[in-house]
Amino acid sequence: NNFPQFFYVFKRTSKVPIDLEPMAGSKYGYFSPLEKRIAIREGISETQMIKTAVHELAHSRLHDIDETTNSSSKLPKKDRETKEVEAESVAYTVCQHFGIDTGDYSFGYVASWSSGRELPELKSSLSTIRSAASSLINEIEENLITIQKEQVKEAENIQESTKGIWHYYIIPDLMTWARPTPEQERSKLESFTTFEQAAARFHELRNSAY
Repeated sequence: NNFPQFFYVFKRTSKVPIDLEPMAGSKYGYFSPLEKRIAIREGISETQMIKTAVHELAHSRLHDIDETTNSSSKLPKKDRETKEVEAESVAYTVCQHFGIDTGDYSFGYVASWSSGRELPELKSSLSTIRSAASSLINEIEENLITIQKEQVKEAENIQESTKGIWHYYIIPDLMTWARPTPEQERSKLESFTTFEQAAARFHELRNSAY
């Protein structure tokens, strides 16, 4: 379970900000076309948070329509039910691909939604779902690879920048180190790059004292 990284990938994949906030009722999240942002309910489970993020990501990609600039468009406007079916189907497909639990998904409402609709309309939504899911999966995988490379590079940079720096210290003779005398020099610190090395030296000194 690597929820923090996975959620970060979704935020990076999204073209609009994703924020957590308290919400009333049973709503898990929403996409605001007006504010160009996604909001997700605080306090829900990590799995539900991921599912909601994908669902709202799908809305932001498929249904971000500015009604004022598209009023003369010849494309038929989708009703709310169609939008929900498309977003939920995309979320299910993406979650299935990445092994996220989809046991609580129910598609009984799809049959109800499709009843009475013309075949071209059904084909159009299926094509939309397939294309959006494929695009999101590809983008998420690319971002996962990019983030992993960045983390490896960051670790390498840290390792390089700390070469030669003492991480663990042993004082062989605490008395002469703390209170050196003119006749006796202060004992020198011994440095080790790993805890295991320092611990082994500590036990060696402790045993030799008895």
